[in-house]
Amino acid sequence: MEVTQSRAGLKRLAQAIDEWRQERGLERWEDVAALHGPSLATLRVIRNGKAGEITQLTRMRIARITGWPRPYVDALLDGGPLPELNQPPGFERSIMENQSLTEDRRQVILDWYRDEGGREYLDALKAAERARQA
Repeated sequence: MEVTQSRAGLKRLAQAIDEWRQERGLERWEDVAALHGPSLATLRVIRNGKAGEITQLTRMRIARITGWPRPYVDALLDGGPLPELNQPPGFERSIMENQSLTEDRRQVILDWYRDEGGREYLDALKAAERARQA
């Protein structure tokens, strides 16, 4: 997916990360970088609004540490309307209770959903299960 990005989008992303950081009681940006998200240098250029194109990997790392879906991070960057942050009710519970999945597979699906907005992936799993039962 191509995401346009402007200096204003970088500032919007930086502000959202800063609010997220403060809500969690993280006192310094170094604390954010320590969560295995973007490096401190990358966070610095985002905060200064001087970053080049934010890579897919950086967007994924931001989504992973914040818990935001990737489309949310992309929307922050491109200045568009922000998608809803609430996950569909019961999604995680339905995956965790699915006895046909191994624990490792459950975690892969949850990580995919959280990091990449894997709704399409979930829909494909449901379709495959329906086809198998038919």
